Amino acid sequence: MVQYSRARFDASFAALSDATRRGVLEQLGRADASITDLAEKFHMTLTGMKKHVGVLEQAGLVTTEKVGRVRTCKLGLRRLEEEAAWIERYHQLWDARFDELDKVVEELKRKEKVDGRKKRESELAPMKNRTTVERKSERELVVTRTFPTEKFDNQPRPRIRNNSSAFAGNESGRS
Repeated sequence: MVQYSRARFDASFAALSDATRRGVLEQLGRADASITDLAEKFHMTLTGMKKHVGVLEQAGLVTTEKVGRVRTCKLGLRRLEEEAAWIERYHQLWDARFDELDKVVEELKRKEKVDGRKKRESELAPMKNRTTVERKSERELVVTRTFPTEKFDNQPRPRIRNNSSAFAGNESGRS
């Protein structure tokens, strides 16, 4: 197993957590650029862009070189291979979990079909606690828990006061 440097990871992910810095990396992937060029492209002040570049430079993702009055930025030598491996480990973990959840959902659907339950019949029958799982996309599931209303009938209901009369005759609400 690869041993990750916590400080290095923190610096990398902190640098990548900002959309502007990710945009700077994308821009530098196409071509080297001066801080002035980057500031103009991202509609920022030179000071603001210099701070963003500084964060990327501390993480080792960008290098800068000053020639005369121009500071040119380039992609750093450090690649994000260890970070990508770390992310991939969690990607595999979540893939496995979603695969298991898919199996559970399919088994529930199969049981429902075998039992002969139909959605219309279940809606007409007295409502029981019911959980439904709906797949919205490849990576999005919606889990809904339905409770019968009688569970909540004995609960005190909040009282809503109507304060509209406080402003009667004065539409602006000022005295």
